[in-house]
Amino acid sequence: KIMETLSLDYDTETAFASLFSALASVKTSADAAATAESSRKLIESKLGGPAGVVGALIPLVWLETKSPHEEINSETSPSSAVQGDDALAILTYLVETHPSFYVSATAQAVRHDAEAHLNEQSSKNRNITDALLTSMAKLIIAPNSESEVGISTDAHAALLSLCKYNSHEKDLAKRLFDILICLWDYLQRQQQRESSTAQMRIADLMIDVCLLGDNEIEAALHGPQCIMAKLLQLALDYPNNDPLLQMSALDQIERLAVNDSKYPMSTKRAEFLLSSDVLRKGLFVLVGVGDEEFKVEEENQEMDPINGGAALRLLTAICRVGVLSMISQSSQISEETWKKFETLLQMFQRAIRNFHPKGELERLSYIHAASSLVASCSIVASSTESSTLAKDILNSMWEDTTVLHEWLSLHS
Repeated sequence: KIMETLSLDYDTETAFASLFSALASVKTSADAAATAESSRKLIESKLGGPAGVVGALIPLVWLETKSPHEEINSETSPSSAVQGDDALAILTYLVETHPSFYVSATAQAVRHDAEAHLNEQSSKNRNITDALLTSMAKLIIAPNSESEVGISTDAHAALLSLCKYNSHEKDLAKRLFDILICLWDYLQRQQQRESSTAQMRIADLMIDVCLLGDNEIEAALHGPQCIMAKLLQLALDYPNNDPLLQMSALDQIERLAVNDSKYPMSTKRAEFLLSSDVLRKGLFVLVGVGDEEFKVEEENQEMDPINGGAALRLLTAICRVGVLSMISQSSQISEETWKKFETLLQMFQRAIRNFHPKGELERLSYIHAASSLVASCSIVASSTESSTLAKDILNSMWEDTTVLHEWLSLHS
């Protein structure tokens, strides 16, 4: 059933208020720390333990923070004691001081409430503050062991649900992304190997939010220091000191090419994939080719031995996006984007010509890439009367015996 505000007795309300009052000096005052602990034990005894405390606080977190001048008495609403960011402050204190009892319970409770009980109408009555978004985002990067991965999963799902069911709040995704950027910067300053996993958790959430629609992808691309730029830097940096992290970043970007009933391709997402100069140039460096604007040095004109294949798969996925956008009746892709897509096809052909697959996996990737290029050029050529570039690429593919041999043969 829907999680509702519990009816608390006067002693429990007072204990919550006492605990909140002690938080301001709990780290510097022994008396305040003792008061906080005493209040915590009383609340737990009244509410049946940590799970009951979390169950009482979560509904209060969504409410507006009360004015400090409002008094507490037994005749008022139970939510008058602490609510909004005040309730969140108590919950944060409990999570930080008693993580084994409160971290998992809190993450699960917020996820359950966000997923099961938020919808377009009820979400309008929820107050989603930056403090709440920050607290949940921190849970995504906090776990460091296999046993705590579920906490990150719950926090991820809760934040995604908040963005999904609060489409009326246009800046929610932007607010969340600003918080994630700060956390990402913190992780990069640590320069620890463990931070790589946490960075990908942030990227995973960012991509999931971007798949929700055009407003979200625009928020991810807003400004030169946007969160998408951080993911592109990880994915396209060459040479790269952490190829496994780079591979994960490329996989995350490839998820943007998804087009199904759950996440249909949006105009802004297609525009980004088809026209991003940073993405195009970076991918072509990884596959060992350059374009007219960005030349690759002679000694680097080879596919990256580790992530060249991943870059080729991403280029293949982008070609598929171009094809689907071209044949879609509702597509609103600009003429400038189509010109950049044709340039991408031209460089993609060069990459395929320079790629000599070794082994079954590389050969299958090659066949997939060549097939996508031929299909893309065929559709673009038949749909764009004013341009002959796609037709020229297609004709040169048919005349390139080396490419045809690699493409049409499964034998090594």
